Amino acid sequence: MTIYITKAKLTHSEYFLYKLKQINQSYWSINESQSKSIEEFDRESINITVALNWVIHNFEKDDHISRICLEFIENGRTVFEIRFDPSYRLDIYEKSISAAKLLSDKKLEGHLIGYVGDVYYQLGLYEKATDLFKKALVIAQLEKDDIQVASRLIQLASTCNLQGQYKQALEYDRQALVVSDTLNSPNISAAIYNNLSSVYIQLGQYSTSLHYCEKSLILFDEGRDFRSKCYALRSMGDLYKEMGNYQDALNQFHQALRISREIKDKRIESGTLTSIGITLIELNQISEAREILEQAYQIEQSLGSNKREENNILGNLGRIHRILGEYEQALAITRKGLNICKQIGDRQNEGSHLGILGSIYILQNKPIEATEVIDEALKIAKEVGNPHNIATQWINLGNVCLMTKSYNKAVDSFREAVKIAEGVQHKRDLAKAYEGLGLSLLFLLFSQEGISYLNKAKNIYHALKDTEKEFVCQEHINVWSLSLDNIPKTDLAQ
Repeated sequence: MTIYITKAKLTHSEYFLYKLKQINQSYWSINESQSKSIEEFDRESINITVALNWVIHNFEKDDHISRICLEFIENGRTVFEIRFDPSYRLDIYEKSISAAKLLSDKKLEGHLIGYVGDVYYQLGLYEKATDLFKKALVIAQLEKDDIQVASRLIQLASTCNLQGQYKQALEYDRQALVVSDTLNSPNISAAIYNNLSSVYIQLGQYSTSLHYCEKSLILFDEGRDFRSKCYALRSMGDLYKEMGNYQDALNQFHQALRISREIKDKRIESGTLTSIGITLIELNQISEAREILEQAYQIEQSLGSNKREENNILGNLGRIHRILGEYEQALAITRKGLNICKQIGDRQNEGSHLGILGSIYILQNKPIEATEVIDEALKIAKEVGNPHNIATQWINLGNVCLMTKSYNKAVDSFREAVKIAEGVQHKRDLAKAYEGLGLSLLFLLFSQEGISYLNKAKNIYHALKDTEKEFVCQEHINVWSLSLDNIPKTDLAQ
């Protein structure tokens, strides 16, 4: 009887592996709709999951079952990522590694190690992800599996970028480009270009970022990778937002949102809604931003497990509370986000959240508390090596010093921020640092040099189309210029 049951379950698994292969082929076919492929998977998901679970728990009995197990993962990975919870994917990928070892299939073992790393990456557990990507890369190089070599280099570059390790990210991307030249894969080339675009946004090199982003969008269309196209559209939106072109940014985000809904990818939909919400905050459309972010949070809660994305949404809801003067609510949400960062080992965002706490304490006129958390944020930013976060914390410290009228220390802090922001040409950081330095010099020395820095800040805000900050700088210039004009030059010389 047991033999008959096993044969029946094997037949069931083979049939639904065949169905999964059809779904995967349809998903990547030029003539098919990706949303229809996902709908077909949804119709068969119970049977596919039952078959998958059976082979996962029985692969040790037979090499044939082990092979079926591995084929399920290889053919289902794309739809699994869209439909399955990360914790479940971790479980099935890790068990499948044992099946690959049982068959002595080193190449597939490397694939699976990379897939596990990708789940940890999505969860924001970057150290674990990096270790696994490096292991998978070594196997791919030994197996001369160039597609996997390029894929792992791309993943390592993405991980470095998120941790603020920009030089290392660029190096991995350049290595990936060398490998991709030997392949005929538009999707791989596009992924590299999208990575490069993201890094150059962080470095403030916007024209270079735009160049790579446009190249990636063309190639993602050619390769029919619409999920990745959503990420590329969001990268372009991030670029426009950083440049102050908020309407252009929203246009890109709404394109990504439309595609994410067409292909029924709730995870991408959630992330895109978050991007729209952040942009609406910049446009001071606070009630609309809150509504959009709450939609994103509800989707994320229904999907579960992606603490990094949940934390991103919480951080921006905290910004809304801060803007509205609801400081206690802002502190509560920011502390919740800080705890998530510590839980998943996300040091970069841990530092960012500490800096946000500091900025809230500044608004509450609590310089001691602000200094304590900002000092810790600066320490973490230096440890991670993210120039944007380092500059941000120096600016925060400068603002604390302005509040306490410690003008010498304020000048020193803002000069540190200027040095870093000029080094990487991060325009917004540079504008904030120039503005703070200009005010500090005026309070300290009542000097024309302060006016000069305020003018530099105003010009950058103008280039970024940030009319509100440009207006504030102009007001400072007008007031201080009038004061300087009323002081005899002999007094200024002293």
